[in-house]
Amino acid sequence: MVARWAHNPKVTGSSPVSATTKRQSPQKGLCFGFKTIGGSMLYTVYALYSKKYDKIYIGYTSNLIKRFHSHNELGIKGHTVRYRPWEVVYTEIFNSKNEAMKREKELKSYQGRCYIRKLIEE
Repeated sequence: MVARWAHNPKVTGSSPVSATTKRQSPQKGLCFGFKTIGGSMLYTVYALYSKKYDKIYIGYTSNLIKRFHSHNELGIKGHTVRYRPWEVVYTEIFNSKNEAMKREKELKSYQGRCYIRKLIEE
C-alpha cells in the first residue's frame, strides 16, 4: 500500500543516503516484497518513470508486481493513471515498513528526486 501522503509535494526529507543509517544496497531491476524464510514481510521502495511524460513516481509496497500492475493497468483514478505507461527504474528492499516509509520520504525530497533523475539519465 502506498502511504496516503504519497502525492503531497510538501513532504520533505533528508539527503537520499544518510551517513548514520545502515541500508541494504540499492537494487536495480524488480525486487518482490514477499515473506522471507523467517516469515517477516519485506517492503520495497520503488521509483517509476514515465518516459512519455518525463514524470517520476515514488512509493513503497509489500508486493511490487501487484502494485506495478495497479499503476499501469488496474487503477482508474489517481496520479499514475494520467501518465501511463510506467517502468520501474529503481528499487530498494527493507525489512520493516517504517524503514521503507522513511526511505520513500527521503526519495521524495528534492535531493532524492535528483538522485533518481541521475539514475535515469545513466
